[in-house]
Amino acid sequence: MSGWWLRLALFSFVAWVRPVAAGTCNPAITLFSTDGTPAHNYDSLVESLGAGNCVLFSSGKKIKLVKDLGGKESSRVFGVGRNRAIKIAKTKEAIPLLNEILEGYHEIKALAPTVAIFPDQSLSGEYIWEEELIPHHLIGRLVGLDDFNSSHFPPNQIPFTLLATELVKFARKAFRVAHFGDQGSAQIHFTNRGWVVTDYRRGHLVAKSAWDLIPFQRQYVPATGAACGGALSRLIYDVSEIGGQRMLIVPDELETAVRLSVLEQRIEFFGGLRTRNLDLQSPLFPR
Repeated sequence: MSGWWLRLALFSFVAWVRPVAAGTCNPAITLFSTDGTPAHNYDSLVESLGAGNCVLFSSGKKIKLVKDLGGKESSRVFGVGRNRAIKIAKTKEAIPLLNEILEGYHEIKALAPTVAIFPDQSLSGEYIWEEELIPHHLIGRLVGLDDFNSSHFPPNQIPFTLLATELVKFARKAFRVAHFGDQGSAQIHFTNRGWVVTDYRRGHLVAKSAWDLIPFQRQYVPATGAACGGALSRLIYDVSEIGGQRMLIVPDELETAVRLSVLEQRIEFFGGLRTRNLDLQSPLFPR
């Protein structure tokens, strides 16, 4: 009897530690040949993928896609169970961009909160094995920084306060970044562990002093002064570039708090700087 229980316990342990992707997965959609070459119809195959499909890679590994988590312009992300996900390039042309994410992970990880990637379980040129992002329980969905800048979260309400507080924390942690590779507001999301960078490329610019470029900028709404049909016409400009660099747009109410939090951390980090009066009309706080 004791031997039977031992075998059962061993079988249960092996089943528990077995990789998520090792289950029955037939038939499988072949995205890459054994030499790593993408299928001739790779783009259409990836476009057709959905929950329940199984995918075969050049290593012979089959991965079952549990749920479609969406993706970016250049990639698709699928949950595979146990809070893990894989990221696949949408097209053959986008495969090098996928490699940039994998190769730049350790760099970005040292600079800012980011989605966790597992390089040892990823396959360069084919897929990235990463954490599945979980929404915060008070929000109920993933929120992109670009979405936070819309009217979905009115100030003085709990969601806005939570997102704002956590954004200041994110800025404080990412104070060394002057510019993220492929920077954009759609590349940062709010999750159950705060704001994290979810997409990037190599080429991050690191601040060399406290006064280097700060990557956060408010939305600018100038009045034209022109009447149109008896009503004041206003043009809304997204100040997306400063000095040739795309900015991370934050709500107007948060710009000063976010930028000052970066500045304070930089002053503390670089040291040797004396306190000086801050001119919020200076180039450091462009309008």
